[in-house]
Amino acid sequence: MARLEIRPFSDEFLDAAGELLAARHCAHRAVEPLLPPRFEEAAAAAELVTELAATDGASGAVALRGGRVVGYLLGVRRSEEIWGASVWVDLAGHAVEVPEDLRDLYAAAARVWVDEDERPRHHARVPATDPALLDARIVDAASAALDVVDPWSAAAIETALKQLCNDLGEKPRTVYLPIRVAVTGSRVSPGLYESLELLGKETSLTRLHAGAEAAQ
Repeated sequence: MARLEIRPFSDEFLDAAGELLAARHCAHRAVEPLLPPRFEEAAAAAELVTELAATDGASGAVALRGGRVVGYLLGVRRSEEIWGASVWVDLAGHAVEVPEDLRDLYAAAARVWVDEDERPRHHARVPATDPALLDARIVDAASAALDVVDPWSAAAIETALKQLCNDLGEKPRTVYLPIRVAVTGSRVSPGLYESLELLGKETSLTRLHAGAEAAQ
């Protein structure tokens, strides 16, 4: 596989981003057929990305492999009075061919959001039924591993999830993404251990069960 190249998001990538978003929406509609069909068209999807990119303070990153755009991430600002110094990635603000590439996109975009824009809080919305993100095997195993955690603390959760990675023979990046999506509804969130601790054990396990069912 060709090396992944990350660049700042700019208007030259709008059409390619629209094509990626249309492909993701098509896959989403296969699971949720009541979603509007028009965004399966690249031109319509590109309009959504263009609208986001034109928002004051919008910024992000784009991923290329072999000179072809394979993913993008675009964040916008929300009212600081309500949300504080934050960045939001809306449903039209991201699409990738390979889910793992989102980590590299986020690393590049977050560097700007934190270091230059001084916005340390990041939120993202994703299709909760995306089968590429909700791996039933991993989410089921995580539910079992976390069910016995006591006390429910970030440190204890970290120990349990690292042991889960060893048991599954998978890297943390492979294991943590579906857990993060199932529990927070987001590909991008604050620290996973801290997020689980704040949500509480009952809520976290309930969301993991729901995520596993969605991935079946």
